[in-house]
Amino acid sequence: MLNRFSFHSWLRSIGKLHVSFLFILGSVSMSTTFAQQTHSEHFKPNLINLEGAVSDPFRFQATLKNVSDQVETFDLKADLPAGWRANFTAMGSRVTSLQIEPGAEQQITMEVFPSPSTKPGNYDIPLHASSPNTSNKIDFQASITGSHNVELTTPEGKVSNDLVSGSSKTFNLRVENTGSLPLSDLEIDSRLPSKWEAELEPVKIDQLEPGKSADVQVKLQAPEKTIAGDYMAKFTLKNANTQDELDYRLTVKTSILSGWIGFLVILLAIGLIYGLIRKYGRR
Repeated sequence: MLNRFSFHSWLRSIGKLHVSFLFILGSVSMSTTFAQQTHSEHFKPNLINLEGAVSDPFRFQATLKNVSDQVETFDLKADLPAGWRANFTAMGSRVTSLQIEPGAEQQITMEVFPSPSTKPGNYDIPLHASSPNTSNKIDFQASITGSHNVELTTPEGKVSNDLVSGSSKTFNLRVENTGSLPLSDLEIDSRLPSKWEAELEPVKIDQLEPGKSADVQVKLQAPEKTIAGDYMAKFTLKNANTQDELDYRLTVKTSILSGWIGFLVILLAIGLIYGLIRKYGRR
């Protein structure tokens, strides 16, 4: 009888422990849920997700409230992908922490700059606002869209050249895909001074991957008897999504032979005039 009674007592004890455990577990769960709700009420975002190109800054805004009965200093920190950077602004000034009076609230702007090499996709950016007594977090998200961007330049960065009147000059232009998406059907054309001619090879680039470049050979022909001076050739590169332009300056000089011929013509004219003066001046 004693053993049976002890066994039943043990079962009742186990049952009470089980109920107590469930109660404690439920209480912990409710406390955790309450804490998360409290934090979300204390730290409110305006917009959680922003979309833009990799070259654009993302500006997230949130309102932080101090619900304690004492002044709190909140440190601001963002968990960023590699190569990204961010700064925080409050009341028109850059900040890394905020001191907020009891019951007061403050609006925070987080400006995020993606790495130029970031590929299109969604990126989580948790923002933390922590004080010695509380910790708050908002999970922002930046959606990077692909960008079309092209740059027209030269291999050496030089955008000027010299040539002699009536001659030609050959140089290269460089096409660079500085966006994050492939570029197709890129066409290049030119606007030249009157009677000038240009040969471009190639005149069309079928496909150019991000970060890649291609050269276009240009041969410019100046007309005969072009007056010495500076002339501008404009090159335009474009497709359905993007375009770029380049102004190329050409300085035309007269040839040495032309200079000597002109000089001799002047001497002959002077000699002819002098001879006429001597001949007819005596009469």
